[in-house]
Amino acid sequence: MCVFNKTIRTNATVISDTMIICDSPSLLNKQGYSDLPEGTVPMFDVQVTLDGGQENSDGSSPFRYYKEPTLHSISPALGPLRANTPVTLKGSGFAQLHACKHIVRMGLLQVDASYTSESMTFEVPSVPQAGTVVVSVSLNGQ
Repeated sequence: MCVFNKTIRTNATVISDTMIICDSPSLLNKQGYSDLPEGTVPMFDVQVTLDGGQENSDGSSPFRYYKEPTLHSISPALGPLRANTPVTLKGSGFAQLHACKHIVRMGLLQVDASYTSESMTFEVPSVPQAGTVVVSVSLNGQ
C-alpha cells in the first residue's frame, strides 16, 4: 500500500522490484467539493507499507496536486489524415508549478505538447480513417 501523510492508505500495484503505482487520495469532501482555500497546492509525503500499515518505509517522497486545466477552443478543429497538422488548444491552467509532462490525447492517440499558461500546441499524428475524437490534456503524462 501507499501511505499519504502517514494516515491515508491506498492500494498499490506492483510493477517491478523498483516501481509501484498507487492512486492518490481525493481532496473532495463528502459533498464532492474541495475545502481547500483558493490558490492552495496540497502536498502529501508518500511512504510505502508492505504489511497493511503496521510499518511504513523509512524514506518518503512528496506528491503534489495540480488543478485540472480548462479547454476553451481548438484550432483548427479538423484536418487531413496525414500527420503534422499543427493544432493549438486555448484555455487556462496549463503552466502550473507542479505539472511535469504535458500531453494531449485524441481518442486513444497521445502526443507531447508545448505550452504556455493559456495554450498548448502539438502536431496531429497520421490516422488511418476520418472521424471525430475527444481531445483532452494531461499535465502529468498519465
